[in-house]
Amino acid sequence: MPSTVRPYSSLSFFSPLTDRSLDSILEITPESLQDHISRVLARLHIESLVHGNMLKDEAVELSNTIEGILNPQPLTTEELKSHQALIVPEGTLPLFLLLPWIEAE
Repeated sequence: MPSTVRPYSSLSFFSPLTDRSLDSILEITPESLQDHISRVLARLHIESLVHGNMLKDEAVELSNTIEGILNPQPLTTEELKSHQALIVPEGTLPLFLLLPWIEAE
């Protein structure tokens, strides 16, 4: 890997802490955090992969139990579109494999 590669330079979600973000963190209250959690958990799409020593019926029961506890409202079709899923055309190299070797500007 070239020495010019900077860690996290290709990650769009990475953001170092700034004075502004630290100020925002200080404004968080237990009530506002609970409200945020409630809003996030109110609308979910749950997918699960069970790996290991569990029968299919047990895995389905576990999934049903989780959905029963959270009781989320379904997401819209647009919200279900994944920004992470990608079908790479045969014979091409996915961009995320190239990013570590692309120098950040």
